Amino acid sequence: MNRVIHVALCILPLIAAGCRSGGGSDDGSQTGASAVDIAATASPASAYSVPSSASVDDLVALAIARHPSVAAARHKVERLESMVDQVSALPDPSAKVTAGQLAETAAGRVDGVIGVEQRIPFPGKRRARAERAHRQADVARAELDALRLSHAARVRDAYWRYYQAARTVGVLGESRAALVQMQESVDVRVRADKAAQQDLLKVGNELGLVDQKIITATAQVTAMRARLNSLLHRPVNAPLPSPRKPVPSRVSTALDAMIAEAQSRHPDVAAAKSRVAMFNAQQKMADLERWPDFAIGMQYGAVSNRGLAPSANGRDQFGATVGVTIPLWRKKLDAIDREAREGLAEAGDALAAVRSEVGYNVAAAVARVDSARRVVTLFESSILPDANQALELALVGYSADTEGFIDVIDAWRQSLAYQLQQVDNQAALGAAAAALKLAAGIE
Repeated sequence: MNRVIHVALCILPLIAAGCRSGGGSDDGSQTGASAVDIAATASPASAYSVPSSASVDDLVALAIARHPSVAAARHKVERLESMVDQVSALPDPSAKVTAGQLAETAAGRVDGVIGVEQRIPFPGKRRARAERAHRQADVARAELDALRLSHAARVRDAYWRYYQAARTVGVLGESRAALVQMQESVDVRVRADKAAQQDLLKVGNELGLVDQKIITATAQVTAMRARLNSLLHRPVNAPLPSPRKPVPSRVSTALDAMIAEAQSRHPDVAAAKSRVAMFNAQQKMADLERWPDFAIGMQYGAVSNRGLAPSANGRDQFGATVGVTIPLWRKKLDAIDREAREGLAEAGDALAAVRSEVGYNVAAAVARVDSARRVVTLFESSILPDANQALELALVGYSADTEGFIDVIDAWRQSLAYQLQQVDNQAALGAAAAALKLAAGIE
């Protein structure tokens, strides 16, 4: 019995070494950061500087580099990649000690038995599990790219809303300054009895309406600045450079070529392809589950020379064991196979659906960009110049007493409405270009 104890004591250090080889400390506490530690030390929004010349693409690059949602997706990829070594490793060996009233042999009484056993999966199973884990990490990697793309789209959308609000404040401010000058001219004419007092009241009323719009637009600027800063992982009240006006440009690539490229490179398509590969690996695993696993082991029995038989000589026992699992329960195995086949069919249909959706999104985005560009060009080339000219003619006619003040106010209102509409048109053009990048898979 003492010999069994000695052998068991030799095995104990190996078990202890395995227990202490991970991230735990000597007192059993974990050296890794706890959830509380992570919550306390997570990187807060920082007021890092943004260059005054930063474009929307520069802001996109900053947002992707710093936003915690993107960082979380990167950690997910690394976490899933670490699964490859886990699922491809051999199971831990097992050891057991048997003591008590054991059998007595011709060589003497058996004091105790100690054995070790190692389970060995059927050839190919570990490789198939590693392949599936690897493909699952590929899915997460493609989802990371899709997240980067969608985050870039959110930044661009917020940027053009910020531009719309800021430029609206600017147009209203310029229009208010022109209205103040008009008010001064009307006041002079009223003092000279060349205009009615009600003309002056109309100007004051229009000034009040403009001030109301400025207040509303200024609040929108604050909100959009906060939104953009949150996407940049900065304090919501951090300063931002003035947004730039979008440049209307034609889509140079043919539509069919753009759709074909998007359907091959878009992160959503890549993720769907990776899911197909993942379920292919799962199908291999399901096929291999029908084959048995093996187990090999060794046993040592300590035999005492004290026994009833005259032949008792205390010769110890040594033996080897070989075993196999029996894949007996067909219902379970059939279900595993069916799960893999249905998953593969699901992934294949999802891939076809994603490609179809990507094609539609590209076609719709190209049409939207072309329409927005043409509207912006139309306003710049004819509508705005005509409205400004109409206002100038109304002012000249009012000065010459050939036009009433109501005609001036109408012309001014129309000019302001067209200028504000052009701001909306420009923001829509920027948003359309951003939607095209999202549809085409361009970060």
